[in-house]
Amino acid sequence: MEQLELNKQQQITNIITARYSRHAQTALDGYFKAFGLDKETIEEIIRGLEELIENPLEYPGYVIPESAEINRRKLLPILQKQIEDLRSSRDEDLKASTEALFVKNNRLIKYCTYRWLLANAGVAIEIMQVKEKLPADFKTWLAQNFDVHVSDQIIHRHVISNEERNKLKEWGIETPYENWDEEYYKAAMRDIQQMLLSNPESKGILSDGSWTYNPRLFDIASDGKPYASFTFLKDDKYTGHRFFLITATPDNDQAVQLEFAKGSERRKRFIESGELKVDVYGIFYPRDEVLAQDFN
Repeated sequence: MEQLELNKQQQITNIITARYSRHAQTALDGYFKAFGLDKETIEEIIRGLEELIENPLEYPGYVIPESAEINRRKLLPILQKQIEDLRSSRDEDLKASTEALFVKNNRLIKYCTYRWLLANAGVAIEIMQVKEKLPADFKTWLAQNFDVHVSDQIIHRHVISNEERNKLKEWGIETPYENWDEEYYKAAMRDIQQMLLSNPESKGILSDGSWTYNPRLFDIASDGKPYASFTFLKDDKYTGHRFFLITATPDNDQAVQLEFAKGSERRKRFIESGELKVDVYGIFYPRDEVLAQDFN
């Protein structure tokens, strides 16, 4: 019985701290299968979430940026209202309502528990460690060139889509730029500089793979314009050092990056015609190089 309860608490933790919505869905499905779907089992997840809201994640050595604190305070009433709506859901709506909160609004939970830090309406920040599951050649590159190894502390940046930015605007977050603008990136980089200064153990910025760092995106397409509008990422000032990982296809483990890249109908046409390949790059930006830059 004690082991069963430990398993339940671990699954609840997996749901409310899921890195992405797809991970939250997997964790939620496993929880439903193991413990059932009713008001009582959902209430246990809610109580776990409320406890984490009351005592958000802490990161020893790091200073949380003021921007993340301000945005968290703005979003808390939104999340609390959604929790109350879930509690009052009818039995026949319980599964859909639970998934709406913990899967569809996974990012809202992350911002309110500091799983991710919402720097602004363009960039979120994740504090993490280098993972063992990184591709072997990428880990070798990190170790040989930057003395970065598994379990080292790093910072990860997450792009906020136009769709999510519209939702953040609806929830009261300032969105001075409707699209993914360079100014969002500059502001986030200033926050990251302060975080790196606060924690000398943090090695820098790492991405474990994104289509947005593909240098080919900034080439001129057959219609006379760059494949991507965010051409500022061509500048290594924002990316640091790039490492080619893989070309995303529907059949490999970067298929999700392929779908992200197809978010623009224009770019989707280039990808499906074969004009543009979705190459996925990892990056590493050493702390000293980040701190030497001026992002004003």
